[in-house]
Amino acid sequence: DVLPLVREIRDYLLASDRLEVLLDMAWTLRARLEGEDRRELLLGLFEERTLTRLLSNGGDEALLRKLAACLLPEHLETALRLAEKGELTTPPQLASLAHLLTGLGKGQEGVLRGRVGRLPPPLAGVLLTVLATLAPEEAAVAAGEVLAGGNAELHPHAVAILRAAPYGARVGRALVQALASP
Repeated sequence: DVLPLVREIRDYLLASDRLEVLLDMAWTLRARLEGEDRRELLLGLFEERTLTRLLSNGGDEALLRKLAACLLPEHLETALRLAEKGELTTPPQLASLAHLLTGLGKGQEGVLRGRVGRLPPPLAGVLLTVLATLAPEEAAVAAGEVLAGGNAELHPHAVAILRAAPYGARVGRALVQALASP
């Protein structure tokens, strides 16, 4: 079992701020392993602390692309937990988070929509934008829920999402729900 060794190397690379080497190692593991071995090592490598550190750099596109290519669908929950903790607050960090969530959120739009109401306004706005990219109708429903919920800080963002969404039955219901709210 090499997982303890991989974790030790990860900790050393994080402590010495060698994030590119860490991602190179992940890339190599991803390319050379298959199945459960790959899954176990990548989950062990990219736990919450590691993702926080990588996303905190914000703005390094090459690093972000490599990270996104190494993540597994199971990392969606980790990324959402980071968002809920409020550790990512700067515009570059939020942009990095949006990039990752767009990749990880494919096929998980319902999970993303369920988290919009649990996040503070800047992060909820990021999630609405990600949803608008992945599933405009889901984003419209989430925007309607935001408007009905009364969070005034998110209203301009929700209105922009509804304005851009292609009109359909779900968008119409979201608009009616938003207009019916107090």
